[in-house]
Amino acid sequence: MPVLDRRIDLVTYAKATWNEHGEVQHGAEMARETVWAYQNDAGSSLQPSPIVGGSLNEYTYRVEYREFVIRYTPTLADQATLKRLRIVDSDGHSWLIDQTAEQGRRDFLSVSCHRTVEETDGATG
Repeated sequence: MPVLDRRIDLVTYAKATWNEHGEVQHGAEMARETVWAYQNDAGSSLQPSPIVGGSLNEYTYRVEYREFVIRYTPTLADQATLKRLRIVDSDGHSWLIDQTAEQGRRDFLSVSCHRTVEETDGATG
C-alpha cells in the first residue's frame, strides 16, 4: 500500500495557451481539485481520481510535482470530443498528449511523465 506523500492542487484549464515559462496566458480555469501524491516502488507519482470533463477539446492539468501519473476516464461525450491533454509541472516543463485513437475513442488514458521527458535547458544527464 503506498504511503501518502504530499498534497497537490490539480487545476483544469480549458483551451489554455502557455508562454515559454509555462505560465497560463489565456484559458478559463474550469476546476481545481486537491489530490494526494503517493510514494510507491516506482517513485513518486500522482494518482488523481477521474476528472469529469465536458465537451471542450482540450484540458490542461497543472501539477506542482515533477513525476506523476494521470489516469483519466472520459465520459461518453468526451470520448468523441476530447482531443488533447497538456500537463505542466512546477518547473514549467510540459507534455502534450494526443488522446485521439484510431476510432476516436479510448476507454481510459494513463500517462506517466517524468521531468527528463522534455528538457529545454540543454543540460545533459
